[in-house]
Amino acid sequence: MDKKQLTELLNHYTASSSQEATDVISLCDQYPYSQLLHTLAARVSKDHNLQNQQAFLQSAAVYST
Repeated sequence: MDKKQLTELLNHYTASSSQEATDVISLCDQYPYSQLLHTLAARVSKDHNLQNQQAFLQSAAVYST
């Protein structure tokens, strides 16, 4: 996912695809200190009912403090 795709996703995160959700999660692995990515990963994992949605939510809570 490049910068333009990420910006578009941030503007329209409610219409994300499952592929975009997995891309955001992989970006969290690349940039582990990004509060924005962790929060977005929690949201898209909930929207797409991913298996680890609770873990993403807890991680976003830790990084948002």
